[in-house]
Amino acid sequence: MSHPIPLELTKPSPMTVFQPSEYTALILSYLRDRPEIVRGRDICEIGTGNGVIAAQAALLGASSLTITDIEELGLEAARECLSSIPTPPKRIEYLKGPVWDPVGSRTFDVILTNLPHFPCETLHLPGRLPSWAVGGVDGRDILDPFIDGIARHLREDGVAIFTHNRFVDIELTRRHVADAGLHLATSHDMIVPLHPLKVAALSLGTSDHSADLFQIGSHCFGRVCLAIVGRAGSGAAV
Repeated sequence: MSHPIPLELTKPSPMTVFQPSEYTALILSYLRDRPEIVRGRDICEIGTGNGVIAAQAALLGASSLTITDIEELGLEAARECLSSIPTPPKRIEYLKGPVWDPVGSRTFDVILTNLPHFPCETLHLPGRLPSWAVGGVDGRDILDPFIDGIARHLREDGVAIFTHNRFVDIELTRRHVADAGLHLATSHDMIVPLHPLKVAALSLGTSDHSADLFQIGSHCFGRVCLAIVGRAGSGAAV
């Protein structure tokens, strides 16, 4: 006789609070189609959450991994995920802290991240940590410090690949990137459904964002893409 699995979490678990999302899948799809981007290169994943993106880089032949997260539980999830890789890179580091703080002045060939940048101040979703998705009133509280640091931490022929809600002013991101002497291209544009609790938490409501956030009946959707950033003229951002 089978017993039902409890629906409520009794304590936080890396395997439950860091379930991969459509955003994770965007980065996985990009890397799997272009394994040469990470093969033999030094990779940094900022804000790992579950380790899946870093593990994909390992599977594609990354030479080293530097993995960060603000949550110890995220690093625990990453260790668990990377433990399943049959031939992991010789050097894997797990560093705790926000955005660039854990890596100091180091530089990398490839920088990967799926940052919290939903435009809300608080958000409580079942089975998720409070830090998940919250990006401040305009969604840019974490996104902007990350973008501001790319030029300092990216090697000359390197590339940064990160998810971006188009309704969080992607044109502003493009200007910030250009001001730093970098180039931004976009890829894997898609529309994702937004959880009703996320919609309710929107700082400005659904009508005060661009057409990249829209409603059909009682359902809300947002347009998402990958931002691919490299040094202007380097050919890396393609």
